[in-house]
Amino acid sequence: MTKKDEILFDSRKFDLLFMKYLPNFTECLDKISIYSEKLFLYNKRHSLVSFNTVEEFFFKHVYDSLLPTLLCPTFFNAKEFLDIGSGAGIPGLILSICFPESLWVLLEPKYKRVVFLEGLILELGIKNVIVLQERLEDIREIPEKVTSRATFPLKKMISILKDRRNLTLALWLGKSFDSSVLNKLDYETFNYALPEKFGTRKFLLIKL
Repeated sequence: MTKKDEILFDSRKFDLLFMKYLPNFTECLDKISIYSEKLFLYNKRHSLVSFNTVEEFFFKHVYDSLLPTLLCPTFFNAKEFLDIGSGAGIPGLILSICFPESLWVLLEPKYKRVVFLEGLILELGIKNVIVLQERLEDIREIPEKVTSRATFPLKKMISILKDRRNLTLALWLGKSFDSSVLNKLDYETFNYALPEKFGTRKFLLIKL
């Protein structure tokens, strides 16, 4: 298996994958390519994201971040979003590039990740993003659209946000989750497979 510190970012291979599997977003390719290359380099030192090859990064992170926008486009047609636990920018920074008319607030409590995100946003000239170094529990005002990918356990997420009103949560989940947490809630799940046998995913919309 290729070690992380031996990975070289192959921009041509990445571009070809992007154009083949996500042609709807090719107008965003340049910025996402630069983002991906910077993340590859940063990841050698700080290991923010798990991947071993260009293909694995594309399918498990970029493709996975964007496919739900095609499955339920109505959710992503909003003026403001909060992305909880943005980490290295997945999915929040990727989505902000592809939806430049919306404001994206990236919530990330860890300082090193905040520094990485802020530096990248400045370098790419992204104008519709704010990075907020806070914990979810400490946020007073939350927009009506919230995204999160593999951060909090579902039960904890619901517990923190259950008293909010008029929120719709979009959550990227693994193969399974405890659906009993969703009793009496209005929710919808979308199941899809990542190409090239990179696994399956669940995308969950919850209205509070």
